[in-house]
Amino acid sequence: MEVLTSTNNLQESPDEHPQECLNDAQRSSPSGSRNCEIRDASLQFVRKLSGIQVPSRANEAAFERAVQEVAASARVLIPSLVTTAEPRKREAEAAKKRARLALRFGNHERVSHD
Repeated sequence: MEVLTSTNNLQESPDEHPQECLNDAQRSSPSGSRNCEIRDASLQFVRKLSGIQVPSRANEAAFERAVQEVAASARVLIPSLVTTAEPRKREAEAAKKRARLALRFGNHERVSHD
């Protein structure tokens, strides 16, 4: 597939090719995971905005260019964000979620109704 390049200089990155995001080794590295998440979110955004899940051959280049440009914008945005909050810890967040669920639904064992 030929992808047209935009006149604004897009940063080259591994997430410009979706097949590279399917590689488990790349998803497991922090930068690879971030690039794949940005690519996935950009694709989802362009699909939602255009109303097209799979573009026709005539629209493939424009569709892919839009995904790349959204991803490039996200890669500029994310490092520029500033926060004073401590980073969340997955284990602590999961424990809080379990506690909320226990309060809401109780600590009942699942019972099979055969």
